[in-house]
Amino acid sequence: MYVVLHAYVRKDLIRKYGKIADRPDGLIPAHLLGNMWAQEWGNIYPLVAPAGGGQGYDLTELLKEHKVNELGMVHYARAFLPRWVLLHCPRHSGAFPCS
Repeated sequence: MYVVLHAYVRKDLIRKYGKIADRPDGLIPAHLLGNMWAQEWGNIYPLVAPAGGGQGYDLTELLKEHKVNELGMVHYARAFLPRWVLLHCPRHSGAFPCS
């Protein structure tokens, strides 16, 4: 999923910024993301959002509405990660590196 998201965002950044965003190694230049460590992509959302996609959502509010606390998030992660590894670990599918 990350690879698809990366390709989608990179395509839109190349369309907006041209050659400066089109690196031969396929990476997105961090300075285009508004954070020199490329930790946050939120500031480019208006540029790459799908048509009619709205302004996103507030995850904190959604968690509160569903009464999910820190322990609840850990339970979700513990349920999700084993399935993800089974789907994406090379021993199983060859899609992603697995430690």
